Amino acid sequence: MSIAELKKKIDEVDVVSFDIFDTLIVRLYRKPTDLFMHIEESMEAEGFKHARISAEQAARDIAFKNDIHEITLEEIYREIHPSYRELMAKETELEKRMCKANPEMQEVFRYAVSKKKTISISSDMYLPRDVIEDILHQNGFKGYKIFLLSSETRRPKITGEMYEDLLRKTGAAPNRILHIGDNRISDYGVPVKAGLNAFRYEPITDTCGDNLNSAYFALLNKHADKSVATSILKGMITLDTARHPEKNYWEQFAYRYAGLTMVGYCRWLKQQFDKEGIKKAYFMLRDGYIVKRVFDFLYPDFETHEIYGSRRMFLFVRMNKYEDIKEYFTSLIEGVSYRSLFTRLLIDSPALYEAYCEKFPHQDDMITDAEEIHRFMKDHEADLLAVGKAENDLLAEYLRSIRVSDGKCAIVDLGWRCSMLKGLQAVCTRNDIPHNFYGYYLGTHPFQGKELRVASFALNNGKPTDPASIISSMNSLYVIDILELIFSAPHSSILKLKREKGSLIPVHQTATRDELERQRLSKTILDNVLLFAEEYRAATEGFPVTISPEAALLSSYYFNTKVSPFDREMLSRVFVFPGLGDDSVCFPLTK
Repeated sequence: MSIAELKKKIDEVDVVSFDIFDTLIVRLYRKPTDLFMHIEESMEAEGFKHARISAEQAARDIAFKNDIHEITLEEIYREIHPSYRELMAKETELEKRMCKANPEMQEVFRYAVSKKKTISISSDMYLPRDVIEDILHQNGFKGYKIFLLSSETRRPKITGEMYEDLLRKTGAAPNRILHIGDNRISDYGVPVKAGLNAFRYEPITDTCGDNLNSAYFALLNKHADKSVATSILKGMITLDTARHPEKNYWEQFAYRYAGLTMVGYCRWLKQQFDKEGIKKAYFMLRDGYIVKRVFDFLYPDFETHEIYGSRRMFLFVRMNKYEDIKEYFTSLIEGVSYRSLFTRLLIDSPALYEAYCEKFPHQDDMITDAEEIHRFMKDHEADLLAVGKAENDLLAEYLRSIRVSDGKCAIVDLGWRCSMLKGLQAVCTRNDIPHNFYGYYLGTHPFQGKELRVASFALNNGKPTDPASIISSMNSLYVIDILELIFSAPHSSILKLKREKGSLIPVHQTATRDELERQRLSKTILDNVLLFAEEYRAATEGFPVTISPEAALLSSYYFNTKVSPFDREMLSRVFVFPGLGDDSVCFPLTK
């Protein structure tokens, strides 16, 4: 039954009774008892979850022996170990924090109020009235006249007694009352047996959660028992889907798949900075663009800067002889014309270009002999060194201007072989710029450079920092392309620096139609990752939980092993540019 049809049923009655939890209110967890796991971790109360569940069962056993049909929170805490009793206040505080309005039923509730119906709130729940009313009021549920709570009356819905109380308080005939709730028995079977109208509401945990995200949510479910962060992620995705049914695919993609990765990485970065006594961080463009903005949101008092970098930017700067860059030329030669090879590298040397055109006059022909290119470049090594010298001077001036020599500096990037960090250190060393760099990455693949100080969040030299096999997915080329899409900036790759009107500015890769579309997606990803960061911080502030590399990279594992046909199709519509320099050759993001 649709919401519109439910409203018609409301029109036909005088009294509307609403269940609370999983109907009017949803918790930001996979299941209610994950709140106890949240308290255990955030309050460092080892064993609390098991103790709290056991105490509730003990309290219910006592009540049952005394023919009492409901218990209170205080009775539960009487049965718990004394060392945990002070956590009762934390439990109610966290319930208020993690309980949110269900947007579907909020619409129905407001409709019933607008139609001047008598509104009843009915709940089988151990929480005290003041806590539940705070939850209702902070989520905009006002205007009800009757509040029936089993922890007060000891007369729950499941026994039918609460519906007897509802009939007595309203004085309405049973067929003039409609009860709405999610439980098949206590919210539907029992009231129907008592002669009331009932509507069994399918909770958004099903309609906007498991049913819509079955493969991904199955993965989250599997790992939620050992990760509060994963449980919260599932709850947040479910609520966001219900709140924003109008979101397009990429808005949903960023919130579902990129949010926890970004927040987990940024929290790890801050921990590493504090550990090393680092007070300033430089985020490498392009792949540090979104990370910086999430980090700045989470830690606004920490000093951060952007820093330009790309493989092309350091190509000629690091060159001492042609052999140093020969492998890059080899990777660029296949399948390109003579003209394309030269122009994509943006080599600012008229003399070299003149000699190149004289040697290879048919510029639009495809290169068929790589060795002839290598011989030409080797013969003109001095011209290439001059290009490198000019670019080096600009880059050194730029690095001095952004104060990289001021104490310990974090250099933050996505991954994979630390080439940007190597380039920065080489330029600083060559130009006598003092530097004390610490490189930080989401993951690194095997790289050369024992002199580098490098730490990785999830993948270190191709090996997981967390022994979970999930992290190994970051070695997949498909996952790498997806991560680079998620982390990239809404601008083209930076190729080199140039001076314009007395200032140093970046020279960007030419933006093709496909690149402009990727930039548009990057803005969408940024907006929705920031929304996730804001809502995750609100949910966990004061109750922090660990975001392990395994939890943060579950989406990467999903893309590598269980990606849905729809996600695969949508990703294939994005084009990636794997080349070096001003390269327009692109490929669809496919597995």
